[in-house]
Parts: sequence; structure tokens; C-alpha cells
Amino acid sequence: GKHPTEDSFLASYGQQFVMLAAPPGSMKGVSAVIPNLLSYPDSMVVNDPKFENWDITSGFRAAAGHKVRRFSPERLETHRWNPVSAISRDPLYRLGDIRTLARVLFVSD
Repeated sequence: GKHPTEDSFLASYGQQFVMLAAPPGSMKGVSAVIPNLLSYPDSMVVNDPKFENWDITSGFRAAAGHKVRRFSPERLETHRWNPVSAISRDPLYRLGDIRTLARVLFVSD
């Protein structure tokens, strides 16, 4: 965000956890999310259900050499993930892979 008394942006380059909570329309995207998406040099996973941040920043990140992927289970035009593809074709490992996948996808109490 902007510094309260100077015409400059505030930035932190540490490894701290940050949580941003504010009501809709309070400029979270413009003041925090988009600047981070444009300046952070490493990989990111972003929850962006309306693809607003994707539309603004994905071209820039791709031009900077990043592989950008959009995943939304509800939309056909996005990348996909098939968890069954991780199951080994080798009979020695297949049953163990199926059990592991079942434990991950179907958590029991």
C-alpha cells in the first residue's frame, strides 16, 4: 500500500505470513494483491475465482518468463488435474497408490 505521509509504496521483503481482510470494494486487489503479483519473483498460488487478478497480471508474469496456469474446476477452458493419473501402472505399486489417493480424497473421522 501507499505510505501514509510520503508518495511511495510500503514494501516488506521478509518471509512473514500476511493475512489481508477487508470488506468488498476496499481496494485490496489494487493496493496489495496486484502489486505482489507483479513484483514477487517466485512461484505463486492465488485464489482468484473471478479471474480479475489473472486478467491484469498473467500476461506480465508470462512475459517475465513464468509459467502461468489457470485452474478452475467449474470452467472447461482452464487447466485440469486428474488425480487418477498419479496411480502407477506397475502392479507392484498400483494398490498402494489407490489407497493413498483414497485417503487423501476421502478423509474419514
